[in-house]
Amino acid sequence: MSEQHKAEDDDLKTGLKTGFDRVYRREIEPHLDKLEHKRQRRVRSFYLRIAVVGIFVAAGAAAVMSFELYRDYTFVVPVLFAAAVVVGYIAISAPARKQREEVKDLVIGPICDFLGELAYERKPSSHQPDPDRFEDLGVVPQHSRTRLEDRFTGRYRDTGFQMVEARLRTGGKNKRTVFRGLLFDIEVPKPFSGHVLMIGDKGVLGNTITGFFKEKFGGLERIELGGAFEERYQVFTDTPEAARSLLSPGFQDTMVALAEAADRKALNAAMAEGRFLLALPQRKDLFEIGKLHRSLEHFKEDVDTLMFQITIPHRVIDFLHGDRPSLLA
Repeated sequence: MSEQHKAEDDDLKTGLKTGFDRVYRREIEPHLDKLEHKRQRRVRSFYLRIAVVGIFVAAGAAAVMSFELYRDYTFVVPVLFAAAVVVGYIAISAPARKQREEVKDLVIGPICDFLGELAYERKPSSHQPDPDRFEDLGVVPQHSRTRLEDRFTGRYRDTGFQMVEARLRTGGKNKRTVFRGLLFDIEVPKPFSGHVLMIGDKGVLGNTITGFFKEKFGGLERIELGGAFEERYQVFTDTPEAARSLLSPGFQDTMVALAEAADRKALNAAMAEGRFLLALPQRKDLFEIGKLHRSLEHFKEDVDTLMFQITIPHRVIDFLHGDRPSLLA
């Protein structure tokens, strides 16, 4: 990141912190002492639950061994052990889960009100934005299992958007995670009737594989645009001339800058039916605040980090308008 962009990014972070300080002092800070007392009680409960679960597991193992149940009921013992692990995990993790949920309930509402035109769902009531749509357009890999959480819906710079944290997995014997990160569905103000798919250039082998799946993408044709964009992205479309007009040099620069801001060579994206769909892979879960073993003396710092994560779609839209803020850092 250039010194100018770093300075602009620091100004953005400082502006968010300064603007939110009054809200923080009025709506969040008065609850922290009570929340810290609850956190300490939950820490004690966490260790007590570990001890209780350990005692029950040890007692059960002793009973199995003393009565030699493992000889006559070989099929039952593994089932009981698995059940004990599941029940034990649920019991032990409950205090940490309650702490995170209570902290989110305290913080995210005031942040959404402060930013304006922003709604939040911890567990989305529907699959929106729809990961299957992202798959149909080639933005994410084929998957059969979907887990969505932390969905934000709003408007910024007169542009509607949705952002959701997604984990997509394959089913069957070879279960694996094929995508973990953020999915964005953003309005495109410029009318466009065709389909455009932008994916990272994976070299000769990757390009061959992509070509093999072109039928799945609706028979899209690859077009070349040149420059730094061409070095990073492959572009497929069913309306080449319209796509060339839509993917202006400014938009190409935006896609390159988005990838650089995310510390990646390229990001998968598509344009269809007036929407810009973007997949942003992440190695860790975002929007997590209120760790059980983290003192609330660091809480303002944690809230500032959460605020910056929640406004990722705002900065993606800034990119689409030609600005160059930091995306994640």
